[in-house]
Amino acid sequence: MGAVSANWRFIYQDELTDDEQALIESLEVEFGNGERLLGTEGPAPGFAGREITPEEAADILGIDLVLLQRRIDAGVLPFRQDDVHIKLSQVHVLDLKKTEGARNALMVEIYEDMDGIDKPSNEPRR
Repeated sequence: MGAVSANWRFIYQDELTDDEQALIESLEVEFGNGERLLGTEGPAPGFAGREITPEEAADILGIDLVLLQRRIDAGVLPFRQDDVHIKLSQVHVLDLKKTEGARNALMVEIYEDMDGIDKPSNEPRR
């Protein structure tokens, strides 16, 4: 999936108006480079539109609110703010959890591969 369409999977075709669909199709022609942008077929799952609090998001991600705010500030985690409250899409939070889980697993694998590289050759590697 290309960079242009990275988040289009969160757009559910059954929930688009005719005008929205026409606009997206015109964007496909002009900017899509032959890539389909219309998103996921069918209706959105029940949780797709659910917004959660920062506390709930931090709990899902297993981090504290300071680290959650860093992700928001870095633009990694989109949010919506009304007059007082910040709300996050549960789908975006779950997607970030999946991405960070894969990244963390890769970091562990790299660390394990690197462990012992600087040890003299007469010492057994772990």
